[in-house]
Amino acid sequence: MNLQDVIKEAKSKFEDRICLEGNYQWNGNSLDYNKLKSFILESAQPGKEILNLGWQKEGFWVWINEVCTTSGRKIKIDDYGFFKIKNTSYFVPSALKKPLNAYKYQKQIACVSKNASIDFNFLTHTVKQVHGEQAIIGVFFAIASIFQDVVEKQLYFFPHLYLYGQDATGKSSLSNLLTSFFGECRPAYEGGTTNQDLLIIKDNETINGINSFQDCLPANKNLETFFNRGFRRVGFYNERLNTYGKSNSSCIVISRHLLSSEIISKSILLEMYNNNNDEGFIQLKELAKKTLTEHTNYFLTKRDKVESQFLEKYHSFKDSLISNSLITDNRIISNYAVLAAIYDIVVFEDHNLPVFDVLGIMTRAANNQTSKLNMVFFNEKMKK
Repeated sequence: MNLQDVIKEAKSKFEDRICLEGNYQWNGNSLDYNKLKSFILESAQPGKEILNLGWQKEGFWVWINEVCTTSGRKIKIDDYGFFKIKNTSYFVPSALKKPLNAYKYQKQIACVSKNASIDFNFLTHTVKQVHGEQAIIGVFFAIASIFQDVVEKQLYFFPHLYLYGQDATGKSSLSNLLTSFFGECRPAYEGGTTNQDLLIIKDNETINGINSFQDCLPANKNLETFFNRGFRRVGFYNERLNTYGKSNSSCIVISRHLLSSEIISKSILLEMYNNNNDEGFIQLKELAKKTLTEHTNYFLTKRDKVESQFLEKYHSFKDSLISNSLITDNRIISNYAVLAAIYDIVVFEDHNLPVFDVLGIMTRAANNQTSKLNMVFFNEKMKK
């Protein structure tokens, strides 16, 4: 129980909370209560409240159990949800041992930093072996998501990742693996996600993290509008105010069907196939369970390079994609250029990371996506 928050309530509510903690009872009078209230509030450690985990504009990443800086330093969060950086105290409500609003922060508990000692070369090799060359782009997407605020600040957009294919092709498996860069495996939001669900997602999303949605479209029109407008990540629909609030996370869309041409052009489209590699599927599921957060912490140390080099690299890859492909949709080219630029920056002169033919992989995937886009656009035109 967080006394600093509870003590601000009326005396009757304080008494109820004391009883809920076990075989306890408050026997003091109003004068005693006011004395206790003054003592707690005067001795309370002041702290700036952090409601959403992930990247903070002050220059560090907050997990549910610790804080990681861009220099690689790790700081533990105490049982009361407090930590201190540069003489400033911060308070994370969801990090309390018994959060006051456990329902509101139910998903944040999974955002835990772990050191599972997973070799990144083994990870990418297994992904490629199980899902094929194009699935490596999914890993690029997860890495780019760590720096999505940098991309948005300079380009005013960040792409979705769209996993498309029949049942049992590994869409959910790959999505779970990619979201495990940001904590313990959390299943995708499924079906006709309600407005209440969207509020829970908003309260629990990780800044610069990933949200995943499976077969939610076209069942939920508000969510469909979010994805349609998501090229600039306008965000979640607030039914009461009839407005859209900015989303802090990138998104994975999982579907058995090709959706609208609008969504396809604003996404990185990966068509999934069943390669009948059962052993590989099991390996990837185990990796997702262990989480890949150690790699997120490692990539954070490259943030300064990303901030200073991104725009130049982005334009370079965009020009190369235009000259090396038959792609006519500028948004598709821009989407792939974002991922290519960031991976090229983080892998440069780093012998711990595998080197890929990034331009070749992106060009082949973008050409395939353009073919699918043209097919869907033609069908939409025929229906009008």
